[in-house]
Amino acid sequence: MTAKSGVRATTRRHTLPKVNFDNFDGILSFVHVNKNHWNMLYIHAKSGTVYQMDPSPASSELEDSTHAAQRLQEYLKIRKHQGKTDWVDVKWKGGVMPHPVQMDGCSCGVIVVEMARAVMEAFPEFPKMNFSTKRRAMEEARRDMALQVLESSVFDEETCSMCGADKPPGQAPPVTDWQKTMIRMIQDLHRSIQGGQRMSTTSRHNAAYSPLGDKLALEEALEGDLASQRDLRHELGSCF
Repeated sequence: MTAKSGVRATTRRHTLPKVNFDNFDGILSFVHVNKNHWNMLYIHAKSGTVYQMDPSPASSELEDSTHAAQRLQEYLKIRKHQGKTDWVDVKWKGGVMPHPVQMDGCSCGVIVVEMARAVMEAFPEFPKMNFSTKRRAMEEARRDMALQVLESSVFDEETCSMCGADKPPGQAPPVTDWQKTMIRMIQDLHRSIQGGQRMSTTSRHNAAYSPLGDKLALEEALEGDLASQRDLRHELGSCF
């Protein structure tokens, strides 16, 4: 089996037979490039245009978008062989949409989320993206995203809210003290939101009490965490 036929065989397993793309005016997704960088993918059905939007200032977006459009066309042809004809007659093309670019090496994840927000808020029109990507703006965006996630999440005791595990897999290091402190603060915030009461938590580092019945204390905690972790984020080259 050749590499190309292998890709096609894999694609056939993901043809989404129960989905009719004609019911949708667009698709919004994200692309993880080389496992260390994020792009945003926007498929605009009405104009037949595919946008692969790269936060990096040194990107080749038209080439990447054109390649993405070709892959989409191939995917839809494979679906046609299985009796699915939605979107198959659209002449897909790649496009470029103006957007801010990152000014560091670690904010691509934040920027693609901001891009997605702009697209959804403007849809079905095209957005005008003018958000700042300066360091302070990215820190504030991280904090705001964290607050939105926390306010919409349910946290269980001593478990990871992503996978439900009570300890890291393999040889991963144990949860650090500051992470445990943040987990307790998050849990108290959630309880206070649900119960409408002001609550407090104890920091293992300084044994100080912080009221978490409103957003201000959590914002201050996140602000301090961002400041303490900023150098580490850059050192590790984190994409978020």
